[in-house]
Amino acid sequence: MASNSSPSAPSSLEKVIRKYIPKELIPDSWKCNNRRQEENLQDLLTQGDNPQLGMFASAEELLTQIDLYVNFPRSMQYFDMDPLDRIEPKPYLHISLTKNTFIYEKDLFKIFNCSPFDGEKHSEVMNKLNAYWKATTDDNDHKMVFYPYILAKPDVSNQRPICAPISNTLCKAFNIEWEEYVKKEKNKDTNAELNEYFTYTRSMAVWIELIKRNFNHLVDNGFINLPQLNLFPPIDFKKPRIRVFSFDEHRFVVVKEFIQILAAYQMDWSTYLERNAEDVRTLSTFSFDKISKKICQDPENQLEFVILEIPKLMFSQTPIPTWDKGYCILAADALYELLMDLIVAKKVFHISEVDILEKIWIHVKKVFDALKFYFDSTSEQINFLHLKDVDAIKAMWKHVYNTHLKRYYPNVKHFKKPSQTAFSLAGLVETLESLGLEKSCKGIITKYAKPVYMQFETETEDGLSLSQLHVAITRCEINWVVGKMPKISEFIHNQKSCNRMNIVGYMTSPTPPSPASKFDKEVRTYVPKELISPTWKCLGEDFSVQLKSLLDDEQSQLGMVESADRLEDDICCYFDLIRSKFEDPIKKLPYDYKNADEKPCIYKNDMYMMFNAIFCCPFPNPWVLDAVKMILNACWKEFAKGVSDHEMIVCLHGLDLSKFEMPPYTLPETPSKKDLATMINKWKVENRSNINEMVDFIVNYVNAFLKTYKEKEKSYEEYTADVKQIIEYVGFVIRKVAKFASDNDIHMPPLHKQLKKKKAVIRVFQVGNKKFVMAKEWRKTCEQHNIDIGRFKKEVSGMQELSTLTYDEVANKIKGVAEIVTIEKERLQTFRQTPIPYDGGYCMLAVDALYGLLLDMIVVKKVFQTNEENQLEKFFALMEFYFDVSRGVYFLSFENVEVIRTMWEYFYSHQIKKSNGKVIKKAKTAGFSVGELNETLKSLELCFEDISKYADLIYPKLANENGLSQYQLHMALIYCQVNCFARKVPKILEFIHNQNSCTRMNIVECQHCSDEAAAKKMENLEIGGKKKNKKWK
Repeated sequence: MASNSSPSAPSSLEKVIRKYIPKELIPDSWKCNNRRQEENLQDLLTQGDNPQLGMFASAEELLTQIDLYVNFPRSMQYFDMDPLDRIEPKPYLHISLTKNTFIYEKDLFKIFNCSPFDGEKHSEVMNKLNAYWKATTDDNDHKMVFYPYILAKPDVSNQRPICAPISNTLCKAFNIEWEEYVKKEKNKDTNAELNEYFTYTRSMAVWIELIKRNFNHLVDNGFINLPQLNLFPPIDFKKPRIRVFSFDEHRFVVVKEFIQILAAYQMDWSTYLERNAEDVRTLSTFSFDKISKKICQDPENQLEFVILEIPKLMFSQTPIPTWDKGYCILAADALYELLMDLIVAKKVFHISEVDILEKIWIHVKKVFDALKFYFDSTSEQINFLHLKDVDAIKAMWKHVYNTHLKRYYPNVKHFKKPSQTAFSLAGLVETLESLGLEKSCKGIITKYAKPVYMQFETETEDGLSLSQLHVAITRCEINWVVGKMPKISEFIHNQKSCNRMNIVGYMTSPTPPSPASKFDKEVRTYVPKELISPTWKCLGEDFSVQLKSLLDDEQSQLGMVESADRLEDDICCYFDLIRSKFEDPIKKLPYDYKNADEKPCIYKNDMYMMFNAIFCCPFPNPWVLDAVKMILNACWKEFAKGVSDHEMIVCLHGLDLSKFEMPPYTLPETPSKKDLATMINKWKVENRSNINEMVDFIVNYVNAFLKTYKEKEKSYEEYTADVKQIIEYVGFVIRKVAKFASDNDIHMPPLHKQLKKKKAVIRVFQVGNKKFVMAKEWRKTCEQHNIDIGRFKKEVSGMQELSTLTYDEVANKIKGVAEIVTIEKERLQTFRQTPIPYDGGYCMLAVDALYGLLLDMIVVKKVFQTNEENQLEKFFALMEFYFDVSRGVYFLSFENVEVIRTMWEYFYSHQIKKSNGKVIKKAKTAGFSVGELNETLKSLELCFEDISKYADLIYPKLANENGLSQYQLHMALIYCQVNCFARKVPKILEFIHNQNSCTRMNIVECQHCSDEAAAKKMENLEIGGKKKNKKWK
């Protein structure tokens, strides 16, 4: 169809680059040629002896920034065409609080803006299409339209998600239709060649009509209508759409846009805001927190809030369409752009002549004084600025620079290309000095060098990368300028942009809330947010106490949680956390597996968790603590190389729990370099026989840490005592690891090489009375240990991913030649099930994925309260691929589990009528009778008529002599609904049965179980009869 020749139109990429990057940073000789985008940008980054764009680590990083700036990604290609320098647009996806997905209405056309032509024909087609789009859409660039998530699951590799898959689907459809058209035209021609008229005129017209027809078919009242993809229509997608802007966890809404949209829908905006709210500036905002509580309390909320993350770019920021038909950026971002031009492009402080610097600073200060209207330090709300105001700011600065400061540019010191690729704090200091910044920005090194340096999580053991060094220098200068101007400092603080602009030292972001516990994130990830009290805070260090406070909070809806201890165990299992309540190091791991000889079995990559949990560095110096933590983590990574997450080891012997004692070694009061070297060499000699080459590994990392993080004022020799503490303690822990590896003959080079050939370790999972193995994992393990598996080799090859074989089938093959580790999966965890590692990622039992889905429906979203269950039957018809009744017990990858959750959230948002779910509050905590269970079921107004039948059957399975506890009551309510719904959707019941989970999920009177039992009984009778006849004969 299309050739690979480049379009004849001027390079769109070059235009964008010159708009995004300050001209001073682009070499005069650089041109964007007919090469790939990355090649052109790589040339830009490396051209010349003094490259000034070193803040970009790669051409790909720069291209990503450009994509975000011009609001389209670079990966759009049609018909496998190599567009070379052509940039094709594609819309960005935005997700609402209710998990709906939206795009800007004007972005809809971007997924169609394509052509299979080159050169002038491509330009002509694009011009005609753009004229059509302009006539089709209105002038409100900020207007958003609904865009189904299942059509466009976002690619989150960028800072903003892109809805890519829909484009690929449409292009494929276009391609098929287009090819059919071309074939038809070719068949009309006896020479099988297209004539001149068809090639240059008719084909373009047909293509444009084809695009228009598909576009009109796609857009229907703001909803995308693709019959081949639409699985179900939404109930309502016409709610007012309010944009909620977000960065650094701050969420805010433009006041006047909010008022205008609600007024257009004839809704009273004063329900949410004070009446004087409309008297603010055009692009002022209010915190979303002001109205979020009202929204949460109103189940009939008629507003759709769409979250728009505002990315942070290196130079110019992405323009945001406004409600008044313009474009804007954050006011703080406008300040940042000005500072970047002043510092990076014009380099006004890279001058060491003091008399010149005084003149420069006078003019710089005058500029900021003149701009105080735009950078208003008295405003406490986050503000935007119209682009016309941003242009006015830049014009004022440009006039001052050209008139007063440009003459000094020849005196500027430019960044010289260094020979090394990694830089310590000392390297940053040296670079600041070489640029004359210690003279021009007095105090920049002592005040800002180290705090800025510590902002980076260095990727190399030696310190900052070259690109990070460039960024660090810029941050130091920005901090210095801001520190010299209190009003600008206050403005940044009030705009909540201290973190966004990397302000360090004495400046902080707005007063932070009380510090949350280190477990806060885990709790809120594991427990559905709808069940957590809005007032509860996770504070303090005692995890058990925090969880008890969560369960005791009157506004929490966690009656289905048995106890704080049970919830703690479940969270530790899910996140692979140490269980601090146990003293035994092996029991501290979040599981308890044993082999046939009752010996503990652990995942090899979890072994290091035990050492971290048991051995705590005794030294109070935070510098030493940080070094120990960093070096031990580096050791763990070294040991984990080549080890699969699912590889298990049998622990025949426990850990050596003897305490650390600092060996005596007298150091001189003022150590010399020789003393330091002597101490290190002595330690290496003493420890080499125990930990082999790890002595060199540890010392190298200590040197790297010292080089990176030591204070400039102190010499290496002054750290001798600290270095001794670090290497002695790290060596102590690694010796414990080496002994553990040796005692248990664990292959862990360079500490220990396995001496004896070991049996294969095979995981056997157990659900109920059935045991099974992961088929492909079992085959691979057997092959690695030369265990003959006969016919199974071929049989397993044809099985689906994560299928299983029963243990009875394979037992004879592995009995006596393998260590069997039994992993029981009888107990269902409270909310999320423990991830199971396998060779390819993590997974869970397919039936556990179903249980999680049902739990969300029943407990979180309460869909059976006043809802018709037949709507859910439609959803489960779509889920038959994942919950396959034709398969035996099997697992699902976490990727597939995430797809199930995504589709359920989408279906719930657009198909299910929301219910005013009733919260179960009981005065007592135990002693509930079957009558009280039935009364509670009745009060929930569930859509099942026969639910009391299941209550009578489930009650005796859960109750003790005192009746049901509150926890048991909640679980009974869940199991009653599961049983009812499983009868309404028979394939659910069949699936649960086939997965051997009827008992786990408290399915009562299962017909499949009854049929199986009857068949088994009949089989036993037949066998017994045959034996009896044989005996009498």
